[in-house]
Amino acid sequence: MGKLKLSKNQKGFTAVEVLLVILILVVIGAVGYMVYHNNHKTNSTNTADKTTSSSSSSKSSTATATNPYAGWQQLCSTGGGLCMKYPSSWKLSGSDSDGYTITSPSGATAVTYEPDGGGMDGGAYSLAGAGGSECPANIASITPLTTNASNLDILEATVNCTANVNSNVTSWTPSYTFISNSEVESQSLKSGQTTPDTFTIGIDNTSTSSSPPQLLFAESTSPNFSTSSAAQQWFSSSDAQTADKILSSVSNN
Repeated sequence: MGKLKLSKNQKGFTAVEVLLVILILVVIGAVGYMVYHNNHKTNSTNTADKTTSSSSSSKSSTATATNPYAGWQQLCSTGGGLCMKYPSSWKLSGSDSDGYTITSPSGATAVTYEPDGGGMDGGAYSLAGAGGSECPANIASITPLTTNASNLDILEATVNCTANVNSNVTSWTPSYTFISNSEVESQSLKSGQTTPDTFTIGIDNTSTSSSPPQLLFAESTSPNFSTSSAAQQWFSSSDAQTADKILSSVSNN
């Protein structure tokens, strides 16, 4: 009888051990699952935060990249009623009464703005003239301005003053000039055309209808070019492209 009781006690003790082992394994599994679940959730949150941060940074970079005039200065004329932007590296001088000049760092290109027309007589195109002479121009392109000053065009032309100034000197000057699109239409100006010695340019003064037209143009300040093709190469220079960008920034004050 004693041997039988001993056998029963041994079997009961073994079953308890098995249950304890199973319980321990269940607890370890539960703890492991909780640790895994928490770590996975943390990693997902960090990934989402990084994605959000990256997305915000990307949007910020895109916004900066889409502003072509970021960091530029602004000139606004009270008398003429026009505003334009220019790089901080370009030098601004002048006033409403004297006219403004925005000069490139190299000094080889300048944007000229005359709110009062600069004494322009009848709007004659005489940017490369001497002693009041007007000169014919070869028009390379006429581009509408795509800002809120939508009634303006940018005229790209090379001006030849050979016959007017000195028949022994060949003189070509490249320039970007603002002109009202109504004048482009009324004078039938178009790309590839050589104009007469005189044609009307200028911008209607927005401050008062009685004010003379304004002048706004960009051109090379270096000695005039000896050929038309040499003058045309100026348009592909970095100075000329920046000057064109300045003109393209014009808007009503």
